Amino acid sequence: MNIIKDYTFALNKQLVGFVRDFIIKVKEESSLTDKDLQEILGLDSNSYKQLLDKNFDGNISSGIISTLYILTNGKISLQEIWKENVIDVNDIEEYLRNIRERHYYEKVTNLLKKLGIHNEKDLDNFLTLFDENNLISD
Repeated sequence: MNIIKDYTFALNKQLVGFVRDFIIKVKEESSLTDKDLQEILGLDSNSYKQLLDKNFDGNISSGIISTLYILTNGKISLQEIWKENVIDVNDIEEYLRNIRERHYYEKVTNLLKKLGIHNEKDLDNFLTLFDENNLISD
């Protein structure tokens, strides 16, 4: 099962490749230098070199994506960048359901602890007393 983090890493990798290809294309088609592109993208020399490295497996900021969006007059699309990947909605739903179940379990565990219920015998005694004293009435 892929979890949201897995999809995020995969999309980020696609975005890094897209940005790298975009920079290379701009350099080939314009008279902009690496220094100019660093300035436009708001990157220092080290970050710029890392981004151009084919083996770079890091993150890029939303600022870079925003800058590219502006430079292309809004013509970049995450759907186009991500087109070869498919998100399994069932994986996402199951992942979120597991998180909700974990929260529920933590709350129930906390409640049982506050009620002094530490094992199954304590729970059986509590339920017996609960029923005998008719603590909840319709």
